Amino acid sequence: MKNKETQIFYEARNIAIVRTDRIGDMILTLPMVSALKEFNPSFRISIIARKYVKPVLDCVKILDATYYIEDFELGISDILSKYRFDCIFFPHPVLKEAYIAYRIGVPIRIGSGYRWYSFLYNHCIYEHRKKSYRHEAEHNVNMISDVAGRHFEVKLPHFEVNNDSGIYVNEFLKQEFGKFDINYFIVHPGSGGSAYEWEAENFGKLASLIYEQTGLYPVITGNQNEGEKCLLAKKYCQYAQNFCGQLNLSEFIALIDKAKLLIANSTGALHIAGALNVPLIGLYPNTLHISSVRWAPLTNRAIIISPPISSGEKYCDDMSLISVEFVADSAIELLNSV
Repeated sequence: MKNKETQIFYEARNIAIVRTDRIGDMILTLPMVSALKEFNPSFRISIIARKYVKPVLDCVKILDATYYIEDFELGISDILSKYRFDCIFFPHPVLKEAYIAYRIGVPIRIGSGYRWYSFLYNHCIYEHRKKSYRHEAEHNVNMISDVAGRHFEVKLPHFEVNNDSGIYVNEFLKQEFGKFDINYFIVHPGSGGSAYEWEAENFGKLASLIYEQTGLYPVITGNQNEGEKCLLAKKYCQYAQNFCGQLNLSEFIALIDKAKLLIANSTGALHIAGALNVPLIGLYPNTLHISSVRWAPLTNRAIIISPPISSGEKYCDDMSLISVEFVADSAIELLNSV
């Protein structure tokens, strides 16, 4: 028998997902859109987010609408008041967002049952994400399964790169390399502080090894705050082009789309590559809540590398134990397999 919230969900038409954090988190939330469209193709599905992730969401044509809190004077309060959603999912619980939905009277508010403010939701999900051996995207899709009463597979929606950004990147690469049809790979030494990092100098040494063995041109990327790391990587790879801070996010997505391989710490760049089906190597610590168990990109064209764990150890997060040679061998293996 359906409970009240499930019945309302079955009858709903206007559904929102609120996710106001980072790029990787957003990409791992997008399988919720695929699941909702599978359940009911007539659902009007919106995402409420920060404008920072707009270039990512612009690639997802299956979405019916996107709303960015910076575009509204009162942020999420204005959005919920104006668009009157039947149901809102909160995969990343935030007190202010939950309270506003409660105050406005959104009929179904779905979020974690393990917050002191969980009474603001009227359909609670009882899963401890930090203690779980499930992937973040599985947790997200399970929110829909819980209220719909049926299982959904984790599937990323199709990504379509912005055409203007693709054209710009083609011209940019021609200018930097002096010719079209460049075969290149990307090393991305930053992580935005989301996890323990493999050292930047290792990325430079790695780039040299891969270039010497494959002839692929190395490209170093990062945002404006990662300039020192990119310069250090460049110091150890004379062949590399350093594009740090030179491309906006939409252009960076187009750059990844054309790459033969991307290698990075646990960060949004990996998830972009996964969504675009670009081969990748992800460097992750072992501690569960920041490991690949929870945060791996959604792709079957990936090799995940973590520090080796000695006998008797439960976790090991010493990223310096990952050798440059091992990552280079893994990169060659991956390139030869695709």
